Amino acid sequence: MNPPRLSIHPIANLWLALLAIVLMGGCAPTSVKPTAQPSQDAQRQLAQVLETGTPEQVAQARLDYAAQLSGAQRAQQEMLAIESLIDAGLIDEAGRLIAMLANRQEDWARLDSRRAALLSGLGLLQEGETVRALNTVQNVPVPLSLPETIRRLVLMAEIYQRLDLPVDAIRQLVALDSLLEGEAAERNREALWQALIALPPTTLRTAIDTYSEQTMQGWLSLALLYKTEPNQLYAWRLQHRDHPAVTTGFLDRLIPQQPLLTAIGDQSFTDLIAVILPEHGRFKHIGQSIRLGMESTLALHIGPVPEVRYFDGGDTVHSFEQALFEVLSQRPSIIIGPLLKPQLEVLTRLPAGSPPVLALNIATDDLLLPLNVIEYALSPEQDARAAAKRMIEDGHYRALMLSADTELGQRMASAFESEFTLRGGTLVDQRTYSESETDFREQIQPLLRSRSFGGRRYNPVIRSDVDAIFVAATPSLIVQLVPQLDYHGAEKLPRYSTSLIYDGIPNAQVDKDKNGLIIPVSPLLLAAQSEPDDPRYIRYEQALLSGYPRLFAFGADAMLVALHLDELRNGDWLEGQTGKLRLSGTQVIEREPAWGQFENGVLKPLDGFSASSPIQRRITVPHLKNATNPGITYRSLEGPRNMTTPVPSSSEVPVFSDRAPHVIPKR
Repeated sequence: MNPPRLSIHPIANLWLALLAIVLMGGCAPTSVKPTAQPSQDAQRQLAQVLETGTPEQVAQARLDYAAQLSGAQRAQQEMLAIESLIDAGLIDEAGRLIAMLANRQEDWARLDSRRAALLSGLGLLQEGETVRALNTVQNVPVPLSLPETIRRLVLMAEIYQRLDLPVDAIRQLVALDSLLEGEAAERNREALWQALIALPPTTLRTAIDTYSEQTMQGWLSLALLYKTEPNQLYAWRLQHRDHPAVTTGFLDRLIPQQPLLTAIGDQSFTDLIAVILPEHGRFKHIGQSIRLGMESTLALHIGPVPEVRYFDGGDTVHSFEQALFEVLSQRPSIIIGPLLKPQLEVLTRLPAGSPPVLALNIATDDLLLPLNVIEYALSPEQDARAAAKRMIEDGHYRALMLSADTELGQRMASAFESEFTLRGGTLVDQRTYSESETDFREQIQPLLRSRSFGGRRYNPVIRSDVDAIFVAATPSLIVQLVPQLDYHGAEKLPRYSTSLIYDGIPNAQVDKDKNGLIIPVSPLLLAAQSEPDDPRYIRYEQALLSGYPRLFAFGADAMLVALHLDELRNGDWLEGQTGKLRLSGTQVIEREPAWGQFENGVLKPLDGFSASSPIQRRITVPHLKNATNPGITYRSLEGPRNMTTPVPSSSEVPVFSDRAPHVIPKR
């Protein structure tokens, strides 16, 4: 009999990643004489994997070994295979393995009823029987060994999470904290903290009143202060000297420079502009391109150039928080950052009297940011709303929509539908598609009501009750969708999408499959079709060399907003590289983009646009303090190539205008 093969998808919950040493030796095999003797090769292979293999490899090796056994020894190896996945936090994988071995559970129960009961509970969880799973795991007979106790708490935490009972899940993690050591304890503590700060203050206050156990109550009160009164964390430390958050040093990570916060509100600001961008990690190249855009705006600035300092915000919440503490100590006039959406949560804990913050992302609906935080992003939802407005302006009031079944696709679809219907349009029909597909006929044909009349040649006719179609897609999908729309008869139907499908790097071979699409676009990117000696093209070329032209323009306008925040607050517009900018009453920078349409693989402007000014000159950019100078890999018009050039900290930079950015007075 062949052993089942694991199909591993390593999606481990962070707070369940418990590779604890105590778990590795807690289940000694029952001494039962096997009825079949495994080969020595199988024994050696298992021993080798146990020493060096991953949890998935260990589980598979035990299954292979079990296939050569029978009776209690086989049951023992099967249970150990599943337990190795649980101990590694691979709960879903362990559940799938239990499902494959469902007919073996009676043998497990005969070998060890407690361990078998825990696995039975996980099996029920895998089947969606969450309440039955909870009852089974809760009622496992005691006493339990240490590894069994840990597994029971891990499973109960997972079950409570799936039951949407986060406080009960946190109770299990608090209990685990006292049982684990070393790296496993640190991972559990981090997972515990993430679960705590995900709770709203009202839930934390209710839980504090409900639970009297001191350790649990201490964690809850710490999280509440962290979210609402961060200046009181030192006082909490004095009152909880014996709490695990203090004795383990965990609290030190939360308040390494906390005294800064108590003084910020009482000190005057400097003229400094502080920029927090990722300078290492997955997003460093994006951060570098945004920074180059910012520096291009500084070079264009008329009058005294303000002092700008760059700080590394990294790619985690903790790294941004550390950078923000340092920035606040410099008393800047404005802070630009963070870039990453998860880091926005840190801004909810800004102390009173903090300077304005220009966040380079948009907060989720459930995150309430302070009034001094302004949000600015190249938002696909903003583009979808702009496409709806443009469609109405173009006289198209009856539309179709085709969107991905992903979270992003649904956000764009919802934004388009809301704006389109608000302006008097009718969304006649819509379909969603899976991004894993390549053939979309099942979505496109019924959407278009394509039909062909006779003959061998497919010559479809589509419905006549619509004016246009909105297609929400990523760059890789749009080049598959448009040709299939054409094939099924929509080649003459006006089509709209978002700027997400165009990165600003012309590629006629790829972009020919976008022909006909009308998209909102940053004015700077339309300069790609200007003459080589046109100042607009010269500035576009600078953006192109950054590697990410869209983000270069985004960075340029972020600095523009910081320099002209007073004008925006007075109701004026700024004419920037991503479009005309204004500050809404909800503290969001709104963009009025330019428009382009793909023709023969080239994005051509539909309306007039202004990406820069006519005169080129050279000025010296002042030294940028505290700035690292990482290399940047540039991409040319022909595609990626390895050409590394350092970012200058003090150099002569080509500038493409001798007039200030155009400020449009309010009407």
